[in-house]
Amino acid sequence: MSTNSLGVLPAGGTYRVCRRRIDLEPRISKRTTIVDVAEVAGVSVKTASRALNDAPHVSAAVRKRVKEAAAALDYHPNIAAQSLIARRSFLIGLFYDNPNPAYITDMQRGVITRAREQGYHLLI
Repeated sequence: MSTNSLGVLPAGGTYRVCRRRIDLEPRISKRTTIVDVAEVAGVSVKTASRALNDAPHVSAAVRKRVKEAAAALDYHPNIAAQSLIARRSFLIGLFYDNPNPAYITDMQRGVITRAREQGYHLLI
């Protein structure tokens, strides 16, 4: 069984992280969490969070190691968890009173583009 510098198996399958080792058992329902990323990178959860969010006071080597671990594990932040912590939903509701399809399409396209730039999601 070969591993890279992070101790992660090369790409080509989906693997489950279990206490600093990678099992060959396919993942069925468990999402990769920041705890998994931190364990593989060999840092604390807080350091992993800071590295992934490009916060200051994280060395370049640690930031690189954490981001490599996140990429290898196919980690994606949980938007619902972030919303709970931030006490913000990052959702925008869109209501309109003009039933003209051309108007609606143009408006939705503009709002979606701007919302994504700011880290929000549009709820129609």
